[in-house]
Amino acid sequence: MKKNKLSAVILSGVLFSSILPVATNAEQAASNAETKAIVGFSEDESAVNPINPNNPNETLDPADPGYFPDNEITGNEGTLTLDVVPRLLDFGTHLFSWEKAEYAATIKNKESEGLHFLQVTDRRELSNGWALSASLSEFHEAAKGVGRLKGVSIQLPKGEVRNLYYGASAENVPDTSKNLENILNDPTSVFSHEGMELFAGEEAKNILATNKNLKNREEAKNTYELGSGTTTVVWNTTDAKLKVPAKSASVGKYSAKINWTLTAPVTE
Repeated sequence: MKKNKLSAVILSGVLFSSILPVATNAEQAASNAETKAIVGFSEDESAVNPINPNNPNETLDPADPGYFPDNEITGNEGTLTLDVVPRLLDFGTHLFSWEKAEYAATIKNKESEGLHFLQVTDRRELSNGWALSASLSEFHEAAKGVGRLKGVSIQLPKGEVRNLYYGASAENVPDTSKNLENILNDPTSVFSHEGMELFAGEEAKNILATNKNLKNREEAKNTYELGSGTTTVVWNTTDAKLKVPAKSASVGKYSAKINWTLTAPVTE
């Protein structure tokens, strides 16, 4: 009887040990898989909305430009664009005189702040500088298209230059320049702008340009110092003057055009 009990205990021990996991030196292989992540970037060539030239962080609605109705939104598309120009320079109607005279531009819209401005946007990956020039055509008699005012000129005043990045913190500006702090506070370190006199029929002059213009793509790395982002120059409408020399005026209504041209150096 004792022998049978002992056999039962031994048998149960054998059965129990047979269902225990067997330890091995090799670990079970991990089960793996991969998911790919991708991203791409393309150039933005859509038309740029105007910004408030007194507050670059404020975007204006093209359908409701607010208190800047005396300016024209160009709708130009591309990576380097001229976005806004003055809509009209109206120097009024005056009594005929042979004497030398000077006339100020008038404010046409009563709801206007009386401001004219220009806006340029550079969204190129490698900005290499740019220049905005202006030229004045001859003043021809509007109704007949013949006859002209000889020797007249338009004096455009020096305005206030601002850029979208001015006042921004350094970490938000795409620039690695050691001179970044000075750039953010002083637009003259980036742009050249002066008041200018345009003579009818003469060559174009730069009204706003970057100080640096590079043709070598490898050198065009410091995008902020080369005028990237959106830049405006604003002035009081009435500060623009029409200068008429003595013995130049003639009875009639005359019109001319200011042609604005934005260019950049051709990269090598």
